[in-house]
Amino acid sequence: MAELVVNDNLLDGEAGVRDALNPAEREPLVDPIVITATPRNCPPASELVLQLPAGLYLAAGQRSDRGAIDGVQTTWDLKLDPRAAPGRFSYSVRLVGPSGPLASTRRTIITTVHGATGFDAARDGFRFANAPNLFGNTRPSLTVFTRSFAGGWQGPFSRYVFNRIYDSIFSFGLCTGMAMAALQLATDLTVVPAAERSPLDQETRVLIQTMHGRQLSDAALLRTGLDLVRNNPRRVFRALRLSVLRPDAAPVAFHIGVPVLFRRDFFRAVVRQGHTVVPHSYRITPGRIAEVAVYDPAFPPGPDNPSPPILRIDLARGAYSYRDWSSDDPGNRTTLTLAPLTAYSGRRSRIIGSVSSLLP
Repeated sequence: MAELVVNDNLLDGEAGVRDALNPAEREPLVDPIVITATPRNCPPASELVLQLPAGLYLAAGQRSDRGAIDGVQTTWDLKLDPRAAPGRFSYSVRLVGPSGPLASTRRTIITTVHGATGFDAARDGFRFANAPNLFGNTRPSLTVFTRSFAGGWQGPFSRYVFNRIYDSIFSFGLCTGMAMAALQLATDLTVVPAAERSPLDQETRVLIQTMHGRQLSDAALLRTGLDLVRNNPRRVFRALRLSVLRPDAAPVAFHIGVPVLFRRDFFRAVVRQGHTVVPHSYRITPGRIAEVAVYDPAFPPGPDNPSPPILRIDLARGAYSYRDWSSDDPGNRTTLTLAPLTAYSGRRSRIIGSVSSLLP
């Protein structure tokens, strides 16, 4: 009885392409895709026939039908149309003898789209984990507060901000400060990278506390407010893609677990929950799921966390999930918001934070 063994040079049948603004300019990560077919127990004058779907095509000078020799491997080199990714493509190889079909094999190739920011979690992420008491006292000094915002300690509401809302954002950890500090350090190749820094280092402590406090800046709050109104993780992911594909775009982090705006307990929940991570690579699958690898200050890279955590965004539905947070959790509906580094760089105004500090 005739047999047909078919293989390819893909890992788990996946052919990825490197993302680009113009889909036609995406670069295949495996080029060419090599298909091999070996017939067994076939009679003389048999032939092998390769059938390809749209999106896959033969390299120049190659034929889809080849003469088959028993036990001898036949090879085809395929090209992938990068505009066809992400998707699923099935090809088949048929072994045909003088009297008709002898054997047939069908295989599926999964095509995915990949992108990376250049942020290396092993080099650019802190090795120590986020914790409320990371630096001892929960609230930073007045000196850190003063250097964090435009105007420093000036203005009639400074004392209210410092003693109320500023104090509250340091009570549940420093994830935002660590994420934004790591992102800023990664953009400056002349400084010591985050992975080589200690929480005992004063410069590192002040940088993290400063960045954490700047989530009260008008620029940061307005960006978060815009995304809360939109409530669309798909748009947040689009901003990540643009930060990868446009050289002039600012690096970004994600705020996750942010309560959706229509919740009755929004004002109470928004202070107590939420987290910040740095996305550094993504993979878009045929099901329109974006798998985003992140640096999470609560789970720093190391022996205990050898693989980066994955945040998943459903691009079709505009929903997300990460650890215990999800757009679909009926008991705790949350969303994603964007944290561009530009909103945390430099001393920013805090008019919104000043007004908010007066609320009971």
